[in-house]
Amino acid sequence: MNHNQIPDYGPNHPLETGVRWARYPRGFRLRDTVNNRIYSGAPPLNPFTNLPYLGAVISAPRGADTTAARCGVIVDVTVGDPFGGFDFRRCTVGPGSPVALALGQYAQATVTVLNRSAPDGTLMNTQPNIQWVDKLPSLPDVGLLRSPPEDTGVAASENNVPDGAVEVFVRDAATITFRDYSRTGGGAPDLLTITVNAGDIIRTLGQTLASSTANNLVRYFLAGL
Repeated sequence: MNHNQIPDYGPNHPLETGVRWARYPRGFRLRDTVNNRIYSGAPPLNPFTNLPYLGAVISAPRGADTTAARCGVIVDVTVGDPFGGFDFRRCTVGPGSPVALALGQYAQATVTVLNRSAPDGTLMNTQPNIQWVDKLPSLPDVGLLRSPPEDTGVAASENNVPDGAVEVFVRDAATITFRDYSRTGGGAPDLLTITVNAGDIIRTLGQTLASSTANNLVRYFLAGL
């Protein structure tokens, strides 16, 4: 092959069959029996554009084993840049709920598995993985991430609203109270008390949420990165 006839995308000419593209890092799969980091580093370059990929899709699809307890993970996604920018999200990933994030706009991205559906030593259906892309999927809720479900416990107990949460799903009919702790002196006046029906999705309006119904399960939806 005449290398003078093809663009030089890297020191090892990635268009040549069988040559490793050492310059361009890739995501890697989580090992199956331990919690691990899926990716850490600068968003990789697309060798055909020499620019960082636009984003990444984090997924954990269902494999041949249909056991529900062996699919899905909770991941922490952290991003930052050299000028002090920093943000993070904790979200669930599983069959039917991949996460598509515009990570290419940041200088650094780390995706770590916080919890997995299968205990150590038990095979998951499909290991969670990351795929870097230049076109993010056109999913209706691509900008929303699913927070791990949170049981409110005893009636009227307060629960911290996750960072980045924009909406919350409420399982049971209840009176929901949002409280705001950002006032001077640390006071927590009730910001809003609202009656919701079972299955309602409402906007988050404070740093904490309290429910009048004991053990009312809620699930937050987070803004994307």
